Amino acid sequence: MIAFTLAQRPPGIGHTYQCGSSLYYSDGSMKLRPYSMPVYEIAASWDIYWNKPVTGSVLCRLPKGPALGLNPFFKIGESILCTHSEPKHRNAWYRFSEDYRLRLYPSSKIAASWNKNWNKGPSIDCSGMLFGPDMAAK
Repeated sequence: MIAFTLAQRPPGIGHTYQCGSSLYYSDGSMKLRPYSMPVYEIAASWDIYWNKPVTGSVLCRLPKGPALGLNPFFKIGESILCTHSEPKHRNAWYRFSEDYRLRLYPSSKIAASWNKNWNKGPSIDCSGMLFGPDMAAK
């Protein structure tokens, strides 16, 4: 698997583009798809770098497709292991929260109060993702 940092990320499928004052997602269909409202929640579910869109791209000339809804890749409440990120977040377990942010489980006891299978989720590179406050016991 090839991983890119934000600065190295080549434009293409799976990216957010700013065309004028609107944000669009490139899904590979040869159309740019706008994010439906609320933009923050929808965009964050499709592209972790949505808040740093590609600007001035020739792709802005593509026709526009139907608006995107929420990407169901992560489920609300799912536990996620961050494997590559800044030191605070590296190799730590998080809960994908209702505000589409990752919230740290500061201990296994707190994690188990929310999710009995808290240590069985996917492992991902969380660089550039949005983080919320730490979780407290349920």
